[in-house]
Amino acid sequence: MPKDTSKAPKSPTEEGKKKKGTKAKKDPDAPKKPLSAFMIYSKENRQRIKEENPSATFGEMGKLIGNAWKELGEDDKAVIILNLGIS
Repeated sequence: MPKDTSKAPKSPTEEGKKKKGTKAKKDPDAPKKPLSAFMIYSKENRQRIKEENPSATFGEMGKLIGNAWKELGEDDKAVIILNLGIS
């Protein structure tokens, strides 16, 4: 009896695998999106937080700024958003 030399697919995912499409290139002249309220708050307060925590690493700075943003009340955030003109 001859052996079956045809190869069966290893798994169902290999059989039906689709190739991913190529990503469209960005237009370098396209306008940038406006910064979010958090990013503007971060830019404005990074120096103050860095002075309060001079030994903080880059990652720790992000956590400290994020915690400071979370501690702001909704009213304070609303004032920042209104002052920035963000809708």
